[in-house]
Amino acid sequence: MNLIETPWLLTEVGELTPLEALRQASRFTWQRPDWNATSLCFLHALVQTAVVLVPDRCPDRDAWNQYRDAGPSELAGWLAFDLGDRPWECAEPSTREAETVPVAALLADSPGENTIKQAKDISRWKEEVPKVLSASEATIALMSDNLWGTRIGSGHRQGARGEQSLTTLLEPTSPDATLWQRVWLNVLPADEWADLVARSDEPLAPFAFPWQQPLPTRDQAVTPLTHHSLAILWQMPRRWYAVRGADGEVESLHRIKNGRNYDGWELRHPLTPYWQGKDGNWFAAKVRPHTGFQDWAAITLGHRAKSKPAPAVTAFLNATSGVEALRLRCCGWALGDAGDAGVWVEHAVPFYAKTEEQVAALEAAVFAVERQLSKLETAIDAIGKTEMKANLLKGLKRRAGDFYTVIEPAFFARAATDDWAEWPELLRKQARRLFWELVDDSRVDLIAASKAARSI
Repeated sequence: MNLIETPWLLTEVGELTPLEALRQASRFTWQRPDWNATSLCFLHALVQTAVVLVPDRCPDRDAWNQYRDAGPSELAGWLAFDLGDRPWECAEPSTREAETVPVAALLADSPGENTIKQAKDISRWKEEVPKVLSASEATIALMSDNLWGTRIGSGHRQGARGEQSLTTLLEPTSPDATLWQRVWLNVLPADEWADLVARSDEPLAPFAFPWQQPLPTRDQAVTPLTHHSLAILWQMPRRWYAVRGADGEVESLHRIKNGRNYDGWELRHPLTPYWQGKDGNWFAAKVRPHTGFQDWAAITLGHRAKSKPAPAVTAFLNATSGVEALRLRCCGWALGDAGDAGVWVEHAVPFYAKTEEQVAALEAAVFAVERQLSKLETAIDAIGKTEMKANLLKGLKRRAGDFYTVIEPAFFARAATDDWAEWPELLRKQARRLFWELVDDSRVDLIAASKAARSI
């Protein structure tokens, strides 16, 4: 299947080629939300690669602005890539070095082999685990597995960003915006790519897609000094080889350990925010259930100590006049404990350029939320000690996180208007309301609950 010329991307107007999708569609409609996000990242990688490989196409932000609405008329020439016959797959392995696994092994939320063998969680997995994928589904699944870095076992690498990495994508607020308009907001002009991603470390090696290159040996890492800067968009840490039937469908795959080892790419992925650890090193931001809310000021504006927004966000902030309201889509896999498949997290949060004073007010508002949540958890602790029920306490503390969900709409509404009047009082009322809902659901002693509620 030729991924450039074959209609295979599933959109609201049917299966389209990448060029058709960019110009005709507004969204992807795969059966899985992680595949929709993967498809958007794939189109972004295609367009960004076209800009970087031929810098004259979009040398600077002035040229970038000319393509905001419709893109260049010569877009077909931009996307004239040869991706080969089996992209995102390794060379056909020998029987000795590969293990054969069912096609469900490609899916981040599929059960592990022990779960299947021991027939655990039958009510869910027996219904939801696919036994076969079409050629299009297998392709997007292979791409997705390499992109998101979900864990599949010892010896299977996770890419430059590690596991559970957060991806942020700027997008227009209009639901009718084309995929081109959504993708282009995150594409860096050639000069900004050189400054923010490639910098001064551009290697001598020309760019090539990883599946078209020899696999490095175990002691040869993929680094910015040995590979083109575009390698960060086309990561292929995994080694898969699909077993295709006569109709192109895939029922099983060969899986091999020790794929590409990416090292030294900190601060370079254009769609990823970064945090600075206590040791001074930078690492890709990780997905949390309420990332879009809790870390909003950091991932959108960079106004939190030891944090940086994604380079694409930084570049947009540096170039914008601050009058345009957009959204920031935050997505990725939040992984659970060993044996827990985890959950796909995706939020579209408002995005505004703010003054230093407005950012300070935002930060104070988020701090007030965290402080009120702490008071709610203190009250729950008090109930647990009174009731002497460890399981009850654990369950209530887990549900205390619902406070983020309850308060999030009000937070973003006020962020749009910079009106934080009586914000602490609103938080206190919502925390008390949630507390009493938890008490009512759990049949906690009302006298003990009344005493605990005093701390909220």
